[in-house]
Amino acid sequence: MRGVWKADLFLGNNGPDNWVGTTVKNSAARLEGAQGLRIGIYPKQNDSDVPRKDDALNLVRLPLPYDGAFMETFYKAFFLVRAFLRADARVPGEEHLPDAEDRFLCKELVARRDYPILTVVEALRDMSQRDLLQTADVTEVPPTAALSEAEGLVENPSPASDPEFVTLSPVAGTSAHRT
Repeated sequence: MRGVWKADLFLGNNGPDNWVGTTVKNSAARLEGAQGLRIGIYPKQNDSDVPRKDDALNLVRLPLPYDGAFMETFYKAFFLVRAFLRADARVPGEEHLPDAEDRFLCKELVARRDYPILTVVEALRDMSQRDLLQTADVTEVPPTAALSEAEGLVENPSPASDPEFVTLSPVAGTSAHRT
């Protein structure tokens, strides 16, 4: 658990309460391994940049698409919160947040700065139009492919596959993102 403080994100499942320390970086070169970290997420560089185990860092490298996808959303939210906090919980100037929707969110936070944080989070959640999102519970899906240094990509691996494999599973029954 000593390196878990370096986690940027925890991925897991509420059911069995299993969580994995994850590092999120803006490039593969910035990934760092640490005790307690098991997944390294970064923007995908090209089509040959695929999930794989990195023994040197003791991480599963997980490249994700950037434009309009998780990585862009993660960094946009991170930079918004950082600018808001640096402005002493006030609306930062346009030079710090050029997007109008970012400044709008900061204005909503400023208007609620005297309320308890959990009350503010709930108020923002109520404003979020969750009906526009398609959500699903995480379910166990058998892997459709496995990746290892020795054997490369193996489609439909047997259950007794090499323990060094990184398995790749589709999202069960939907292409929606879990929120």
